[in-house]
Amino acid sequence: MLRSLLSRSATAAATSAPRQAAAAARPAVAALASRRFNTTAVTASPTPAATTATPALTAESVANSKAAPYLMHLAQSAGPYYALLEIKGRPYHVTKGDMLQVQHLKVPLGAKLVLDKVREIGSASVSLRGAPYVAENLARVEAVVIEHSFSEKRVTVKTKRRKGYKRTHGHRQHLTSLRITEVSVQPLA
Repeated sequence: MLRSLLSRSATAAATSAPRQAAAAARPAVAALASRRFNTTAVTASPTPAATTATPALTAESVANSKAAPYLMHLAQSAGPYYALLEIKGRPYHVTKGDMLQVQHLKVPLGAKLVLDKVREIGSASVSLRGAPYVAENLARVEAVVIEHSFSEKRVTVKTKRRKGYKRTHGHRQHLTSLRITEVSVQPLA
């Protein structure tokens, strides 16, 4: 009887170690989820890795780094430039004159937008990638709101065989059309 109790406690201790490690990792997962969905998470004891944020690429950090010659070359190339930017969490590859359909933005028609979440900007010969974004004073992407529209209707059908049950449901996603008016690189001062 005593041996069985001891073996049970040893087995329980051996199986509880992975559970404790998993419980210690949960605050990090909550912090990562909060960064992804732009929410705030309250954790009892945040880990140092979960609280460390990647800094944006700034003009001062570029001027003092290996990227300065590339930025000067990029600014002197005079385009045409392309940009990889993020709008509402989705990436878009754009050049000047492109038209985009993005998820609905609550802005009036004809409004001019400055899209500041630029992940990468470049020309045919050289590109500059941010960490995670290029600084606003280095890259500039402007757009104009053309229209607010809906996507094509997507129909969902639910049926149950042999019961005479059939339900259809349609959905049209709200969209905003943007025209990219400017993709430019600001030279270092």
